[in-house]
Amino acid sequence: MALGDKARAVSIQFLEDLMEQRAAGSSPSDAPGAGSSPTPHHEGRGVWVLTAYGISGLALFGVLIYYFSVYVTR
Repeated sequence: MALGDKARAVSIQFLEDLMEQRAAGSSPSDAPGAGSSPTPHHEGRGVWVLTAYGISGLALFGVLIYYFSVYVTR
């Protein structure tokens, strides 16, 4: 049996098994929890820390710009 024939036989066997599972009603979509709504995606702690640093940096930059503009106008 050639390598291509063996791969084709394995592929056909896989498809036959898959069709039998679907006919029996045990497809992956019928598995418990598969049809339920997915859990919401939550960001890791590192993302929130970087966000806090970013907001703090922008606030500090705004304060520095304010004092610089007051210094320049005098």
